[in-house]
Amino acid sequence: MWLLVEVTSRGPVVRAVGPAAREVLRVAPGSEGELLEGLASSSTALEPLRAGVLACLGDGHRRTVDTPLGPVIVERVEGATSTWAVVHALVDEASIDRFFQRAPLGAFVSTVGGVLRFCNETYAAYLGRTPSQIVNRHNRDLFGESLAQRFEARNRQVVERNETSESVETFDTPAGTRTFFVNVFPLPSGQAPEVAGVLMDVTDRLVAQQALARQERTMNTVLEKVNNGVWVVDADSRTTFVNPAMASMLGRSAAQLLGVRPDELVKRTEVGDVETRMRDRERGDSINASETTFLKPDGTEVFTIHSATPLLDADGKFAGSVAVVMDISDQKRRELELKRAEERLHEAQKLESLGVLAGGIAHDFNNLLTGILGNTTSLRDELRRSPEAAESAALIEKAATRAAELCRQMLAFSGRGHFVVKPTDLSAHISASIDLARASVDKRHTLRLELASGLPLVKADASQLSQVLLSLILNASEAIGPRPGSITLTTSTVDADAAYLQSTYLSPDLPAGRYVCLDVTDDGEGMTSEVQARLFEPYFSTRATGRGLGLPATLGVLRGHRGAVKVTSAPGKGSTVRVFLPAAEARTSSSTVMPVVVQSAGAGKTVLVVDDEPLVRSTLRRLLVRDGYVVVEATDGQHALELLSQMKRPDVVLLDLSMPRLDGAATFHELQKRDATLPVVLMSGYSEQDAVQHFLGEDLAGFVQKPFSNAEVLRCVSQALAKRATSGG
Repeated sequence: MWLLVEVTSRGPVVRAVGPAAREVLRVAPGSEGELLEGLASSSTALEPLRAGVLACLGDGHRRTVDTPLGPVIVERVEGATSTWAVVHALVDEASIDRFFQRAPLGAFVSTVGGVLRFCNETYAAYLGRTPSQIVNRHNRDLFGESLAQRFEARNRQVVERNETSESVETFDTPAGTRTFFVNVFPLPSGQAPEVAGVLMDVTDRLVAQQALARQERTMNTVLEKVNNGVWVVDADSRTTFVNPAMASMLGRSAAQLLGVRPDELVKRTEVGDVETRMRDRERGDSINASETTFLKPDGTEVFTIHSATPLLDADGKFAGSVAVVMDISDQKRRELELKRAEERLHEAQKLESLGVLAGGIAHDFNNLLTGILGNTTSLRDELRRSPEAAESAALIEKAATRAAELCRQMLAFSGRGHFVVKPTDLSAHISASIDLARASVDKRHTLRLELASGLPLVKADASQLSQVLLSLILNASEAIGPRPGSITLTTSTVDADAAYLQSTYLSPDLPAGRYVCLDVTDDGEGMTSEVQARLFEPYFSTRATGRGLGLPATLGVLRGHRGAVKVTSAPGKGSTVRVFLPAAEARTSSSTVMPVVVQSAGAGKTVLVVDDEPLVRSTLRRLLVRDGYVVVEATDGQHALELLSQMKRPDVVLLDLSMPRLDGAATFHELQKRDATLPVVLMSGYSEQDAVQHFLGEDLAGFVQKPFSNAEVLRCVSQALAKRATSGG
């Protein structure tokens, strides 16, 4: 049994281990340097050996130490600045000499000038010779002139400075070019100074290290350049490594991700799935083609697909996992666009239902026109014979009013109805409107109110909200049918994310945020999914005949309010229709609206009426002249500009939006160029919200929606004149 120990700047290091000691001490190749520390923990019986080595190196005394292999001698060999400890069994000097000659380290003694005085068999074998063939030979004969000169300079420095030299040398041997670790130190001598040295062949180790370094550089290059992300976590699922692509994908630096768990970065709705997959990997299961949505710091969603493999330690225990992650956000967005295109195609196919709509409108208009034409004929006859003509005229007006109401429903269905929007408390509005609904439903049906207080306000048209409320309650009542039942109205708020809004019927593109909700729940017969899909189609009904534009108009009102609707129902389980309205930013106190008193303001003021419809122009002319105004008529925008160049400046302009040659928007801009103070009141069959989109940032004096009443027109003209007077125009 033998050990060879060198004292280095890092402390005692085992340089060589004999076969018997290697077997007993279970020293793996390459781990000799850790042997001294290992002796202390591997066996209490070997602790005296470690202690003896350290003690001998400390005081220089030779000592005998008992070991499981028997007693061994520990001796210290001194150099100038390098110290060795030799551990060997109790043998004679011849055995020690054999050990030294066959030790796996090459050893030599040389003059400073480079003449070899001694070498062991290992040193000679490095050069392909025996010791007798190289002793007393000069280094130039063994290594060549260049190396010999460098060795001589090294030897002189070692002796002069009385220090140990450590270097790595490469030279040719019969086994090829080899690399050695060389330790040279001065050797005390009474004669000429000499040096001693030890060589260790480290070629194979360096080759392995270089190969490992090349492999590491290649792997680092691959990890840095690959487009896919690589993510490594430990046994606690804490991040230990991400490549640049992974860090960029998540919108963070690699340093920011260290120690972070993947489930801390995913979309909230997917946390449970990610935790389940993490537990699967701990059991040794691999994950293939799993989709996960991560969130960047700014909330941007990153859609990914990844595969993950568990990592095991030397004992086969779970030590973490490595995942390869691909960003499929662009693909997901394309899929979403395709889905939306399909939805638009589906909506286009629904246009077939417009045939049903046209038939229903024709039916309603035929009824209205019958009343109009019949009463007109009666009026013509009765005007010659009877004062009862006034009654027929009233009936004509009533029929026309119903026609106008039907037109408003059609506009509401398209989402372009006339809305007077103001902050509204939904619960309070329902409480104030419920009496009309109670009078409209079957007496056998009970209306229950569960209205929350303190809800955020909604920006809405009160009359349109009443229409929505009545339509939903009537639909619920009809769903219950001719039997006792209940209808429950519930208000609440909900913080809806994009995923939840995607499930709504009307507006899958609504922004995430807070919404005020109205739930109308009935205990009727419920609906199949097929019926739900057609619930808001014009004139669709599960009954024998349709009931007009009630629910479709409701859909239009919600569209105009940037709201949505969601239907939950199943056969035999009743139905719930949930209406979503965007919550206003804050509740505001109600303000008192002062009534506007309309009074005659004509007094010779000039009004320019610009409209391509003769009937509209003649109606406005008669109305305004009767109220004291001077009226000038223009058939379109171009005609109006021509008249302005020939006439005195009018006091106010009534301008239609849709006209040939030059439309309302273009005409308005031309008028503003000529006189920015000229009051212009816009007229349109569309709602104010849609019509004024053409005039954003412009100063319109007012707006009148067709069909209008006489009072509305006079009020707008009067207000426009008053505004002009106030501004000094």
